[in-house]
Amino acid sequence: MTKQPLYTHTDYIWHFFVLRLIVMSPFVITHYVTSFIANTAEKVYWKVDKILPDAYKQTKVPFEQLSKREQKGIEQLAKARRAILSQVSG
Repeated sequence: MTKQPLYTHTDYIWHFFVLRLIVMSPFVITHYVTSFIANTAEKVYWKVDKILPDAYKQTKVPFEQLSKREQKGIEQLAKARRAILSQVSG
């Protein structure tokens, strides 16, 4: 006895198909509209961001010329890095 290959046959149930179409349509439409608005807003954001001047200026200075807050942040970061490295190597 030879084995016959099987193929997929789709038999749509039209009233379930219509019901699904009616229920899902508002969600699909809302999804595409919000995606379009979000993409457009993101493009506008990046164009405006390129046009506007930067709100800050960065320069390289010695550690002593940094503000106390910046010095403290750098010291905390260095301490955290040492702790992570000691856990990895230990």
